[in-house]
Amino acid sequence: MKILHSSDLHLNKHHPERIGALDRILEVARERRADALLIAGDFFDSKADSDYFRPKLRQKFNGLGFKVYLIPGNHDYGSFEGDLFFGNQLGVLNRRPFQSIDLGLVQLVAVPYYNQDFNRYALDIAEAKADKVNILLLHCSLDAPFLSEDEFGPEQGEGYLPVATKVLAGLGFDYVLAGHYHSRFLVHNISERCFFVYSGSPVSITNKEIGPRALTFLDTEKREIASVPLKTRYYDRLELMLEPGKEQETLNTLKVKIKEHDPANAFLEVVFDGFTSRGEKKLKQEIDRILAGLKEYNLDTVYRYRDIADLLADPAYIGFSKKLKQKNLEKKLEKEIEMTFRTLFSRLKYQG
Repeated sequence: MKILHSSDLHLNKHHPERIGALDRILEVARERRADALLIAGDFFDSKADSDYFRPKLRQKFNGLGFKVYLIPGNHDYGSFEGDLFFGNQLGVLNRRPFQSIDLGLVQLVAVPYYNQDFNRYALDIAEAKADKVNILLLHCSLDAPFLSEDEFGPEQGEGYLPVATKVLAGLGFDYVLAGHYHSRFLVHNISERCFFVYSGSPVSITNKEIGPRALTFLDTEKREIASVPLKTRYYDRLELMLEPGKEQETLNTLKVKIKEHDPANAFLEVVFDGFTSRGEKKLKQEIDRILAGLKEYNLDTVYRYRDIADLLADPAYIGFSKKLKQKNLEKKLEKEIEMTFRTLFSRLKYQG
């Protein structure tokens, strides 16, 4: 089977780019001839947003040629109670503590978010598997040593449905498709047999979701997992380190790096750090001239660089430079050490 996986769309009536992202997801599903689309929680930002969008979704989830299944997440677990109709081809899997769906070649076991203890039902969840490819759909906080803390996104530190990697690995599923952390597409082999996947949010919800967004594409017959790029809104950050005498190189890099992004969807924060010998005002004028020629991009510029003269005149810096030269190091290494010291010393000197 060909399955697409996404999560954390957070549909919100004040953010039309998110309903646009849903249109793009459905378009990709048709292009890929998907058999099913699985959404791992937080489809809506709130119950109020569910009430607002429900009539609009009925047409979108009709005549698709594939089925869509979703589970509630911590933002929208109250959005699916009652006799509600979201569309002919949208199946809401909100039965507690979990439910199984036979998709033909695949057995889907779905665990909705309801402030429940995953470990309490782990053995029952494992027994819900069938003699076929088995997929577990979750909205959870994973103890993810393969994720750095700054990659968690806005849900960092929020222990919604905490699940241990060791527990998941022992359940015997072929794939665990998850939501909750927004940061990026991530696939990790948590056991010899089982792949764990976070799709990341399909559109940047906050500026913590950095870089172009993606969907998960799973081919269960070929046992292939891949990310599918989405042409949706995303944030990114360009950090450019200025070095005295090499300012033009940095300015040339600025133009190249910005043009690597999609002007229709990218929201870029451009940060200039380091030091200049050209003068702070003069350099800003040069930067502004370049950015004026890139008006099609959504840019937020941060100027953190400083004039090098004040730093070079500091007695502590002078003393360090003299001692460094006395070491008679290879020139490249000496330069690297000096640049590192400039950065660290600048933070101490100017930022306290």
